[in-house]
This record gives sequence, C-alpha cells and structure tokens, in this order.
Amino acid sequence: MNHATVVITEKPRTFACMAPLLSEHLGTPLYAITTYYLGLYEFRYPRGLSLTDYPITIDPQWKERQVPSPSVWYSQDGSVTEPCPIEAVDLLKNASTIIFACDPDHSGAVAFDVLLQNALGDGHWREPRPAMHMTVINEAGIRSTLKKTGSTSDDWFTRLRNAGQAKKFFDYNFNANALALFGEAMRKAGCPDTQATISKYGLQLLYSLRDQPASDSADLLVRMANWQGTGRYAPTRLGSVVSMTGILDDLKARNLMQSDRNQVSLSETGRRFLTLLHPDCRDPDLPARLHAWMASWPDSKPAMARYLRTFFGKQKRFA
Repeated sequence: MNHATVVITEKPRTFACMAPLLSEHLGTPLYAITTYYLGLYEFRYPRGLSLTDYPITIDPQWKERQVPSPSVWYSQDGSVTEPCPIEAVDLLKNASTIIFACDPDHSGAVAFDVLLQNALGDGHWREPRPAMHMTVINEAGIRSTLKKTGSTSDDWFTRLRNAGQAKKFFDYNFNANALALFGEAMRKAGCPDTQATISKYGLQLLYSLRDQPASDSADLLVRMANWQGTGRYAPTRLGSVVSMTGILDDLKARNLMQSDRNQVSLSETGRRFLTLLHPDCRDPDLPARLHAWMASWPDSKPAMARYLRTFFGKQKRFA
C-alpha cells in the first residue's frame, strides 16, 4: 500500500477496463478508489443554530457518506480481484501517485477534489495530479487518453472543478436554509415530519405544476429536460439526466405531487405549501442563473451568496 499508484474513478467496472492498460503503461501494482458518482463524502449541515442565525452562506462542510458497496480495489498484473479491506483515506495518505480518471464533468471533478481535501488536508490536496480526460471507456479510448494524460492544473480540469465547487456551494446553502426556513411550512401544509425538506428544483417544479399539470410522468420529464424558464434565457434542464426522476420521487414522497390516470398535478398539500411561501420563492430562471454562476466561479461567489440571503431572507420575514 505504501507508495501506491491510486486511480480515482466512478465504477469498479471502469477500473476493470482500465487496469490491464494502466499496468502495461505504468508497470506497477494499482489501487482504485471508486466514488460511485455521488462521491464518498456528503454534506454535513450546521447544527445548534437558532432561527435568528438564518439565512446563512458558508463553505460546505463534509462527512463520510455511508456507501453500501466497497470503494477500494486492487489490481495485480492487470487483473482486478476482490475489493480491499483498506480505508480510502489511509490509501491516499500513503500514495505516491493519485490519478483522476472520473467522468470529465463537474460532478467527477468535484468528487475527486472533495475526496482529496478530506483525505490529505489543506497542505497537499491541491497539488497537481495526473488527470485522464476519458470520454470513451474501451481499449482504444483508454490507450489514446494514456498517451496524452493531462494534469489537474490544466484549464479543462480547473473549469470543471470550479463549476462543481460553485454548484456544491449553492446546493449546500440552499439545503441548509431550506431545512430551517421551509421545514415548518412543509409540516403545516401536511408533509410528513421526516420529509420536511425540498430541493431547489423540486420547488420550481411545484410552481410549474400549479400553472400546468402534466399528462403523465414522462410528459413532466420532457418539460424538465426542456425547461423554458421565463424566456429570458435559453432553454435548459431542470436537473441532470440522473437527478430528474429523483426530483419527482421526492415530491411524491412528501405528498406535494399527485398522479392518476389522467394527469400529474399539484396535490392539496402542495397547494397549501406554496401559499405559505413568499411569492419571490418562485424563480423559473434559477437553472440558467446557476449555470452562469458555475461558469464564472469563484468570481460569482458573492452574487450567489447575495441571491441566497435575499431569497431566504424574504421567506424568513414572510413567515
């Protein structure tokens, strides 16, 4: 384990495809840490604050995610056998080389970044590391990427990492404030006590359903995939391809949305909830705003903080 080469990727299957070629290229035993898309760390929200402390805008805090599947793997001579009974943090602390091989998007870059930040601390987590910009997971694609392996200091990685950090900053603070300032309204409306939270895009979808029910869930997913907003910005998505179905499931679990044979619509609980919110909690252009902030991080951080304080400050005074 000491002085190991460690590959950070999303899935064990990806590492299994890469291992023979990486062993051939690097000539060393390999370890992998798999992040399973979401990353091995999740938000740790503030505790012990009073309502007068909100709204807040702080840097995200992290805790280890409870991952049901193994996250550390070993390859000898290009073959991957059983998962390793090694903690990812211990492996990274003893690694000589750490390679980024996640999907080349903001989620992959920030999962890598957060993992190293928590494992290595402030002193070493931002050091340049080898970075593979892989778009095709097959032998030809991996060989091509190995020939032109880049660095986490390259512009393409910096751009993805910045976008991921911006999104994490917004999501963390939106969720933390929503727990404090929307929770009571959700309980008053009739949501289950254990489900008194709502996501940024789930909220905007409720407003859309109030205006126009959907014929079915598929119709609603099409609406989310081609989100029009107010028309001020180009159409975008309300959530990622992966998250959109989860947004619908969450609204159903909170009794905010209902469906029958004829349509998907706002439930009575959903209607009561929206009446308890400040009218300016509706922002159909939020996805477009967030994309713009992600593209200009960290310069956009003050604007994001100002938006969040204004958004939740209005709700605090309204309630």
